[in-house]
Amino acid sequence: MKYNTIQGLEKKISTLILGNDNQTEYDSAAELWDHWIKVGGNAFDNAHIYGGGLMEKLLGEWHTKRNNRESLVIIAK
Repeated sequence: MKYNTIQGLEKKISTLILGNDNQTEYDSAAELWDHWIKVGGNAFDNAHIYGGGLMEKLLGEWHTKRNNRESLVIIAK
């Protein structure tokens, strides 16, 4: 995985960003996100309109269970 920097962001961000608008079940989402981290990704695209807020809830549950929030870059809109 390649990484870039963004002015004002202290951590590096993966060049590829994983969109979260298509996950509806926690187990399948967690499997995808675990794999994303395993291959070196750390950036997630998220929005409150994705699934009517469901994506934010699932991603929040996942990073809470994994205790990895500090290593992630979540782009929310």
